Amino acid sequence: MVLSVGEKTYARDIALPSFPEVENDYLPDTALVHFHFAPHATAEHFDAASEHLKVADIYIPEAVGWDASELRDINAISKGDKKAIARAKFWNAKDPMGAYCDARNDALARTYKPVLLVDASADQRSYLTGQAYWKTFGVNADDHLEKLADTMSVIARRAAMRDRIIVGNLGQKVSELVVRHPRLAKKPTVNVLCTLGNAHGEVYDYLAAQEATKENVQVSYWSSLGYHVPEQELVDTYRRQKAPTRRQLIRAVTALALAGSELPGLDEGRTLYNALALVSRKPDAHFILGATMLELMMEEPEEALQWAFKTNTLKAEETADSQGLEYLCSMATRADALLKTDATFWRRAR
Repeated sequence: MVLSVGEKTYARDIALPSFPEVENDYLPDTALVHFHFAPHATAEHFDAASEHLKVADIYIPEAVGWDASELRDINAISKGDKKAIARAKFWNAKDPMGAYCDARNDALARTYKPVLLVDASADQRSYLTGQAYWKTFGVNADDHLEKLADTMSVIARRAAMRDRIIVGNLGQKVSELVVRHPRLAKKPTVNVLCTLGNAHGEVYDYLAAQEATKENVQVSYWSSLGYHVPEQELVDTYRRQKAPTRRQLIRAVTALALAGSELPGLDEGRTLYNALALVSRKPDAHFILGATMLELMMEEPEEALQWAFKTNTLKAEETADSQGLEYLCSMATRADALLKTDATFWRRAR
């Protein structure tokens, strides 16, 4: 890439490793792996997967950082163990993805389906390097974008590393499980359901492109409105070994600020996080409002950046200043007025 004098680039070298070799016996000939990609923020995000789970013989959930106790617990849930179910509900209450995990466990309980974990385990620490964005703030708005670029490139590398670990583990673990279960070994087709987040589509893409495994994999996606979370767009850009634009970064940092901002009139405990990140198949007014606000703010991105920088760097004991709140409310008012006259405007946020 040739840069003009003074031109800025947000390129980062994430040094993606190669996928492991795929051998002919990588998956049993009888195995049919159905990958279902979806967000995992709300209970509704597991709805479509629950239908696939009904016909699965083996279930593989996403489980980064798992250990032997987690594998035991999720298999105990499958067998209807009340203590394991109660223990999971206790921990899920403290987890941002808890509603999704509860829905998954409710669908899995008492099905007696064997569960495998093929994600990066607790002893595979290579994907845990790098600082989380929400704990790494810039000294000014431009530095804030640099820190966001740093973090999203780290997340991109983590996701890529995990994809390669998943591909490396999948065939061997499915084969070993089929051997241990005579009932499965006798089946002409062993249906395997693997649920992963949207960021891990490269797992399916790679296996579907290999001669040895292309007949062994299927794919489906959660039916959403197609709204692309701006932070994920950055991760995808880095995974393609490209540099995001300044506008992409501003859009993401503004979306993150909106995600944690409260607006007068929202139900107690509801923020625009529900509107921007927890995308519902049946969008409510909060999602439409949030998506429209983001589009309006991108009409003057530099002003949005200054607001987002100040909002993201507020200390826990501080509240938004009157000017920042006035800006936020004005955007909400404009979006609400626009939606009443043009109900399709928000679709431009997709």
